[in-house]
Amino acid sequence: MDKELVAERSVGDKLRSQLGDAERARDEARVGREAAIKEQKMALALLSEAQSEREGIVKDREELSSACESLLSGLGISSGPSLVDRLARIPERTRELGEAETLRIVQRAFAILVSHYPTVDRDVVPQGWPAVYRDEELDAFVADTAEFGRRMMELAVVDLASEQT
Repeated sequence: MDKELVAERSVGDKLRSQLGDAERARDEARVGREAAIKEQKMALALLSEAQSEREGIVKDREELSSACESLLSGLGISSGPSLVDRLARIPERTRELGEAETLRIVQRAFAILVSHYPTVDRDVVPQGWPAVYRDEELDAFVADTAEFGRRMMELAVVDLASEQT
């Protein structure tokens, strides 16, 4: 009977040891699972934050693209294959528009001048400065007519603006 008791105790000790090992393994698995759940929650939070940031970037990009399209349309730059290529045309197009508007203003100012002085020589004036003057004298003409030029420009701009309305 002692042998049986010793054998049973040995089996009992083994079972208790295995039970202890199983409980420790279960506890370790629980800790691991809780850590994994915590990491998953952190990863989901980071993912959510990244998605929100991406959505903000996408919205900003759409707003910027829309503003660019509006600007390009206002400048008369037609749609094309690349927004970047069309944006690169802005300096050239603004120069073209500026020159066209300058021409309209100068034409209007000279029309007003010619309406007062119909005998102005229209063949000689477009040739530029008379050769008889030195640079200092030409500078004096420019300085002397600055206010006159400003008033003529303003008059032409007002006249052109009223024509468009």
